Amino acid sequence: DSRELHVFESAIDLLSYCTLEKMNGRDWRESHKLSLSGISKDKNAGVPVALSQYLKDHPKVKRIHLHFDNDKAGRNATEAMCSTLSHDYECVDKPPLTGKDYNDFLKQKLSIRTRSDAR
Repeated sequence: DSRELHVFESAIDLLSYCTLEKMNGRDWRESHKLSLSGISKDKNAGVPVALSQYLKDHPKVKRIHLHFDNDKAGRNATEAMCSTLSHDYECVDKPPLTGKDYNDFLKQKLSIRTRSDAR
């Protein structure tokens, strides 16, 4: 019955966000979650089909949190989607506080280094 939807670029970012929620003592199951499996770099791409369908299937959703990456594609997609969705939904830009994406943010919180971090 949640009125909130959290949208991510990838499944690993969605799972990382859920892990962060659990680490902070919050129930990650209280709201809807959706992974888009990528986003378009084009500012004019509009709303992805998966998101449009999800919103049709869940009409109680009124607030959408976009948890896209801290890169040009993520910022462009957030701007484009918020522009389109803001007529019918409250649109919230929620990129990770640090790092490129929520998986990077989780790894930083857990002090996990990867091979790419060592370069």
